[in-house]
Amino acid sequence: CRMGVGGARKGPDADLRRKVICDLGLTLGNLGNITDARQMLEQVINDPQSSTQQVAECLTYRSAVAQAEGDAPAAIRYAHEGLERLRPTPNPSAATEGVMLGAIADAERFGGHIAAAEDYFRQSLLQFARSGREYGPDATVIRNNLALTYDATGNPKHALQVFNEILDSAARNQ
Repeated sequence: CRMGVGGARKGPDADLRRKVICDLGLTLGNLGNITDARQMLEQVINDPQSSTQQVAECLTYRSAVAQAEGDAPAAIRYAHEGLERLRPTPNPSAATEGVMLGAIADAERFGGHIAAAEDYFRQSLLQFARSGREYGPDATVIRNNLALTYDATGNPKHALQVFNEILDSAARNQ
């Protein structure tokens, strides 16, 4: 499955094409087609016409693909690099930063760095609160992953507290 950027390299069409390539790369990685996933994501990451935000998002996806490969150090490296690329951009949205911090937390948890994962999950939730999306679906995923992390590390009391936050959030959104 080869999909090059080709044609016009600037403008909204090319930007949309790069977004689709990254989304497809993530999907292929989730389906186990690691080689094509890596190739597609790196195509956008290395494209000088890619926006900083596109590169940051693709690096986050690349982190997820590295997890699918079982490569924790690469997953952590790509997730951190995604946030590093995003932060210098003018006015990155707090919600986007929340997603990036959540990706770092997932990678750190995958690598067995539980304390770091908990810290990044909490930072992510703070960014969602700053953006007014603390009860949105992305924040709910982060809360769920944090609760699962607590539960897996033998801290069911904290897990229960976070699961209760999720239930409160669901009740607010009805």
